[in-house]
Amino acid sequence: MSTLKLNKNSVRAAIATIGVLGGFVSGYGVLVPYYIDKYSLDLAIGGRIFALTGLSGIVGVFIATYFVDKIRGAIAGSIGTVVVAIGIGLLIIAPTWNFVLFGVVIIGVSFGIVQVAIGQLVVDVGGIEASRRANKNNIGFATASILVPSLFGLTLLNYYAGVLSLFIVLAFIIAAVFYSNTEGQLLHKPEESHKKSNHKSSITFLLLGISAYV
Repeated sequence: MSTLKLNKNSVRAAIATIGVLGGFVSGYGVLVPYYIDKYSLDLAIGGRIFALTGLSGIVGVFIATYFVDKIRGAIAGSIGTVVVAIGIGLLIIAPTWNFVLFGVVIIGVSFGIVQVAIGQLVVDVGGIEASRRANKNNIGFATASILVPSLFGLTLLNYYAGVLSLFIVLAFIIAAVFYSNTEGQLLHKPEESHKKSNHKSSITFLLLGISAYV
């Protein structure tokens, strides 16, 4: 199979997905007080949402590192975005606090699946264009980190389920855009001339990066 080629719709879908994930990770700061009140929690227990976000993110790192050269980016992006929608759905219907935490873990793991697509989108072009694509993803993450918590703060008390449902609809639209670029091919195989990636060293550096961030 030739090197993976994705059109601009995939790039836009990746930016949108990172925006949704970035918005939710930042939005947890607003969601925690809401959950503390809803489930009668103390602050320490409510804070577990942040610990699980970090732990599930580490799991996502392993997923992304292992599958980045094995699954086509469009497929990974589509699956990852659907998993995001599932995680958000769990937050909506959660009857207990533990169910909320399970949804948070699902959302965190989905980040790793989506990173498979983002990694291929960046590697596919290389050079300055790769830097531009990475920066566009960062802009999407940062912008959503401002807008989504603000939206949550204004709407959670009266429209919690409705607002989160909008994100589910958005996630499925993004997944459809990703899937439209698969051309029926599931596996992405790197060129034979490419050096085999060193997963152990990649995982080490990624974990160090997450540790520094957390």
